[in-house]
Amino acid sequence: LAAYGVPKFNIGVYEDINFATSKAADKSFWQNTLVPLDQRIMRAFTNQWVKFAEGGRFKLETDYSLVMALAQYFTEKLEQAKKLAELFVPVAEINERLELNLS
Repeated sequence: LAAYGVPKFNIGVYEDINFATSKAADKSFWQNTLVPLDQRIMRAFTNQWVKFAEGGRFKLETDYSLVMALAQYFTEKLEQAKKLAELFVPVAEINERLELNLS
């Protein structure tokens, strides 16, 4: 578990874990383990295969919108985006800087 950063509750060990702790651990597992791994795989696949499709105009991205553990994280990003918009930062720059993946 320690080698891969897997929280105990992900394998069914629920001792000393309450609901709030399990939600925080799930979010941390996604942010610190699964998302970086997914990004490395997508980058490798894009660099080896997709960059040659029509001159490299395509990029693969993962849609994390259905991952409940990251929903709070996305809400926080939207709050940051709102504050940046109030400072007249261009929408395209906000989208890129916060990696919102909005069209």
